[in-house]
Order: sequence, then C-alpha cells, then structure tokens
Amino acid sequence: MPSLSPNPSLPQPLVIALGVAALWLWQLGAEQIAVQLLGAPPGPVPGLLMLSAVTVLLQQLRPAWFARFAAPLEPAERFLLRQLPLLFSPALVAVLLRPLPGPLALTTLLVLLVVLALATVLVGGVLLRGLLHGASPLVLPAAAQPPPPVPPPSWRAIAALGLLTAGLAVALPLVAADLQHKVGLGLGVAVTVLGWWLGLRLPPAWARFAPPLVVVAVVGASVLSLAGMTADQYLSKSPLGGGRALLWLLGPAVQILALGLARRFAVVQQRTVAVVVPIVTLSALSLYLTPHLARWVGLPREWGLPLALRSVTSAVGLSLADGLPADPTRVAAAIVVTGVFVGQVGPGLLTRLRCHDPVARGVALGIAGHGLAAAELLRREPLAGVVASLVFALTAVATSLWLPWLAPLLWPLP
Repeated sequence: MPSLSPNPSLPQPLVIALGVAALWLWQLGAEQIAVQLLGAPPGPVPGLLMLSAVTVLLQQLRPAWFARFAAPLEPAERFLLRQLPLLFSPALVAVLLRPLPGPLALTTLLVLLVVLALATVLVGGVLLRGLLHGASPLVLPAAAQPPPPVPPPSWRAIAALGLLTAGLAVALPLVAADLQHKVGLGLGVAVTVLGWWLGLRLPPAWARFAPPLVVVAVVGASVLSLAGMTADQYLSKSPLGGGRALLWLLGPAVQILALGLARRFAVVQQRTVAVVVPIVTLSALSLYLTPHLARWVGLPREWGLPLALRSVTSAVGLSLADGLPADPTRVAAAIVVTGVFVGQVGPGLLTRLRCHDPVARGVALGIAGHGLAAAELLRREPLAGVVASLVFALTAVATSLWLPWLAPLLWPLP
C-alpha cells in the first residue's frame, strides 16, 4: 500500500482523501492479484484478507512498525467507519425504487429474518456460555481498549462527505459527459446525504422506531421517484449514478477493517476457542441453512437467496452478492433489518440467558448482527463492543472463504 507520511500541517480533509485513495489503490492491486493468479471473483474481499494478514503480522512481530503504518490511515479509518451506514444506504433506497413483494411474501420475509436473528443469538449465547465457563478475565492491550464515545457527525461532516464523494465521482472516467447524467449524479448523492442528515436529527424517541437508515431510504426513494429516477439509473456504473458513487467508498471501508482486526487480535489469542469455533460453525450454518429455510416457507429465489448474507457486514455482503448471484439491494435490506433488530433485542435476550461475559456477548452479537450490533454494543457495553467489532470482521472473512464452496448448494435448481 502506498505509505502516507503523517504531516500535521496537512488539512484534515486532504489527509482523509489521501488515506481513502491509498486504500483504494491497495484494493485494486489485491483484486488484480486474486483474479489473475487465483481465479477469485473481483471485489474488495481479497484486499481485506491480504491487508489483515500483513497488519496482524506487523502487530505481533513489530508493534512499532504497525503503529507507524496505521497512524497515517487513522483519519480515513475514523471517517469511513463513522459514515459506514450511510455508505450502504443507497442499496436500501434502491430497494424502495423497485417493486416490493406482495403483502404475504413481505410479511413472511420479515418474520423469517426476525426468527433467524433470534435463533443465531440464542445458539451463540448458549454455546459461548459453555465455552467460557470459568474463564479468566480478558486483558486487552492499550491499543484494543474500548474507544471513547463518538458523537454523531455534525451537518458540516455530512456536507463534507457529500462533497468528497461527488468530487471523487467526477474524477472517475465513468462519469457521463452530458449535463443530464451529471445532474442525476449530483441529485442522487445530495438526496441520499440529505436523508441521512435528517435521520440523525430526529428526536431520540422517534429514532428508536425510525433509525437513520430507514429515514434515508424513505426520503431518498420518495424524492428520486418524484424526479423520475429508476433504481438502475441510481445504481448505474456507466454512466455513474449517485448511489453507485457512494457505494464506491465501500471498497476502502472494507480494507480499513483490517486495522481494527489487528489491534484487537489479543482477543483471539486469549479466547481462541470461544472466538474461532462459533465464527467458523455459525457462519457456515447461517450461509447454508438460511436460503433453504426461505425456500421451505415459500419465498421466491430472488428474495430468498439474498438472505444467505444477512449476518455479514454490509460492505462485504454487497461485494459477495455477485458470487451467489443475488440482488445487492435485497442483500443490503436483509443485512440492515438483521443488524438493527439484533442491536436492539440481542443484549436483553443474552441477559435473560444469563450470558453476562463480555466476550460471550460480543461474539454472539457480532456474529448475529455484524457492524450495526457492534456499534450499539460500543455505546452500551464498551468491552463487549470491542469484541463484537473484531468478530464481525472475522465473520465477514469466514463467510468469504465459505461462499465459493457452499454457493452451488444454497439454492439447488429444480
């Protein structure tokens, strides 16, 4: 990866832009190596795997080198992870721009997602309570300590994100030359960012029932449909659509997960069995059983198959959608519903199971609810949230490794 020399005199937006560019170049290089040499499908996952291996080795063998490597990327890391929900919200906007299933199929879909999320939390909680019975307290190094609470981004940060995304999009050669397509690109970015900003400004009592992701989906789809924009135009690669411009940042966001994984690798060292066994088993079971259950309850393939990736963090799930193949917008919808539900209900459910160990709680909810549940845990239970932040990245890696083997078995042809 291109190195960035820390320079406090550089403006913060420029440091962030350089960090995002470095991550993007790393992703492109790793993707070409994986496609040309290994025959792997394109996407950001090879870059995540390679960067994880590099950073974990550096952190274990040369911590000072790792600190020097990671420091220039930390502004971009904070920026990308803080805005991660916004970056995959275009897929939810596109879901509402397309025809939804009928009332019966939609109800079945939502009930199935809730049941699967509850089952994953229950199985994970019971399994981990047994694995961690009598374990010694977890000791984390300073680099892996729970971070301080992060306030929600201000309107200036949201506006800066929109300007940065639009600037990056205009710099890409895929942007159409004619004015009509450029107006569509700007409208797509502006409406999505505006919907996210409005969602963050809702009163706390409303936000519980209408989280920002729901607000941005409803606002974005309503405005864009009135403007006559279709989902295909919004997510178009050539000419570039506003939704695709935001989704482009998901690649660098996937790469940056490797830094957090390396910092918190002490959790794996001290709780190897409790972390590795649930991740390996539950990621495979979730990937394999979910579409079969969807088929059994009568969901069509175009809605049942995307549920296989419901427990993978959105940035990775969207990139894995082509490997099924599944509609990325439906994959994103399944991921968001699962993450929001697990984040709200999962901690209380584990408490009722008398699963109080922070490692057990973090592992169970990180597997079941990915990054959205981890973010909620960081707010409520910082130590469990740190574990969940590690686990949801490892779950994404495990699912990426399982997918090539299990994909042909997920929805057998009649």
